[in-house]
Amino acid sequence: MLFFSVAVTGLMLSGQSFAQEKKVETEHTEKTEKTVSAVQEEAWQERTDFHKVMSTTFHPMEDGDFKPIRERAAEMHAKAEAWAKSTAPKSFDKPEIKEKLQMLVTQSSELKDRIAAKATDEEVKTKLTALHETFHQIAGLCKPGM
Repeated sequence: MLFFSVAVTGLMLSGQSFAQEKKVETEHTEKTEKTVSAVQEEAWQERTDFHKVMSTTFHPMEDGDFKPIRERAAEMHAKAEAWAKSTAPKSFDKPEIKEKLQMLVTQSSELKDRIAAKATDEEVKTKLTALHETFHQIAGLCKPGM
């Protein structure tokens, strides 16, 4: 019986230890990913600037609030143009990224023009969703190893 108690206690302790190690590993991975992301954003300020406008207009639109994008469409287009004209960090200076940035400029211009022409919410949603997808394609191309 003593052997059984010692064995069970040992298993419980090793299970707790494994869980703690896994938690520490997960926390470390999350911190590393955040750090890498922060370094990438700092490395290309215009990307960060565009993302700030995108995130503060796209997510409200998902919840049915079109006011932010209607008010900031011209600003988003200006940020897209600034990003496309900026000097990319060496690791991001790739033809496919430049091509997608030009697409981003075109799409943001179309969105801005449609909003100025009193586009419906559905039309704005379609255009902004396409612009958001292009942004995420660029972001994917800006990941290490891509």
